[in-house]
Amino acid sequence: MEGKLREGFMDTSPLITEDYEVLIIERLEWFPLDKLIQVYEQIKRKAKVVYVVHERKLPKNRAFWKFDFDAVVCFDERYARRWRRVYKEKVHVIPYSCHPIKLGDQRKAREDLNIPLEKLVVFTYSWSPSLHIIPTIRPVEEVSRKYDLTYVVMEGRRYLWEYRNKLRKDFIDIRFETHLSRGFTLTFTQ
Repeated sequence: MEGKLREGFMDTSPLITEDYEVLIIERLEWFPLDKLIQVYEQIKRKAKVVYVVHERKLPKNRAFWKFDFDAVVCFDERYARRWRRVYKEKVHVIPYSCHPIKLGDQRKAREDLNIPLEKLVVFTYSWSPSLHIIPTIRPVEEVSRKYDLTYVVMEGRRYLWEYRNKLRKDFIDIRFETHLSRGFTLTFTQ
């Protein structure tokens, strides 16, 4: 939960006792930084530390800048430009992961997913509707006036609840996902 862990408890002992060569950190500002900084030098002696950037802006929390990462990974050049101002040559772009193209029977896939064969498909998946879904509704709606399309929105139920009224449009097809153990994902249609 964003911001909820900053003051909370953090058991740092596994970071010291466990055997590992690389520590990958994401969303550092969500951690209790004062607890982590106390053991950070011990971590650096045993492992490389890689920071994966998700932040749209450079962090404002001064404690964040006490952490000297071995590498900073961004998903695209927009993020990299911003982070290179601070971390210079330590910044690396690794494009956002996408599943390799898997050729198959498009008709069968659409039937299995209950997506009309004749419609164009616009697809969105996001954990933050206010950032990634709500701003796209108006432009997709404009395009839907010209083209017969369905806007498939894949989301966890808890994130969409407060936006349910804005998403009640004929061209929007909301799908919910549930992660199960062993890496399986079930998808539900509204």
